[in-house]
Order: sequence, then C-alpha cells, then structure tokens
Amino acid sequence: MFCVNDVVLYGNEGVCRIDDITQRSFGDKSGDYYVLRPVNNGQLTLYVSVANGNLESKVRKMVTADEITEIIDSTAHSAPYWINDENERKLRFKEIISSGDRRAILQVIRSIYVHRDEQLQKRKKLHAVDEYMLKDAEKILYDEFAYVLNLKPEQVGELLTSKLAAG
Repeated sequence: MFCVNDVVLYGNEGVCRIDDITQRSFGDKSGDYYVLRPVNNGQLTLYVSVANGNLESKVRKMVTADEITEIIDSTAHSAPYWINDENERKLRFKEIISSGDRRAILQVIRSIYVHRDEQLQKRKKLHAVDEYMLKDAEKILYDEFAYVLNLKPEQVGELLTSKLAAG
C-alpha cells in the first residue's frame, strides 16, 4: 500500500502524486480510494480503488536513477527485435506497453527506432501504427525517467538516443 505524498506511476496517466487516501462512494460502491493528481496536469484528479486489484495493480512504484541507468545499459547491449506481421506486432507491442515493464518498453522503443532508421534509408516512412506505439511508449517511459532524473521529457529522448545508438 502506498502513502499520502508518494509519487507513483499510474497506467497511461504517468507520474502522479497521491494527495489523499479517502473513503468515497461511487454509485453503489464505497471504499478506500487513492486520490491521484498527475504531476503534469494539476487540474486532473483520479480516484483509484484500493480494493480493486486490477486498478491498484496499475499504481506502481517509481524506478530509481540507478535502475534507469541499468535498464538503459542492458537495453543498449541487447538486439532489437521486430515482428514483421503488423497486426501481431501491434498486439504484442500494446501488451508490452500496458505491462509497465520498463525494460521491455524501452526495448520496444529501441526496436522501433532501428526499424525507423532502416525505413528512412529505404526512403520509406514508419507505419502509422508503429508511430502511435512509439509515442505511447515514449510518453510512459519519458515522463517517469524525466521526473526521476530531474530532466525535461525531450532531454530523456536525447539521452536515450545517444545511449542506445552507442550500444
């Protein structure tokens, strides 16, 4: 269980602060809820049921700076993978992005970077689905890494591009 003022990662909303843990009623259901406020959108308030394991499992502890370094280093030295079947690739990448596994998400980003570079050499564009997956994966990872490393999200992109290209 998390505490008030903890900074966590929540699903696709990104980095959030737990403002409160309170009793609430929504419709006919009442119980304890985390009150989350995304750090990049102070106007939005999210209520996540503490008792709903499916929702609560989307609230994750933030990684540390050392963990980020290890994730980047290990990904830089691994081979990118690509699934040629577009539908299968879309399903698999979406599954990985939803999983919250930062190492696997970074591997997806790296794989799309490599494929995008290959496509550019052939004077072709990246498929729209791959662009969408890349943006989704980058948002999730960049927001968290930026918060932990005290950087702007675009600086995380520059950091990753230089580290992954060197690997």
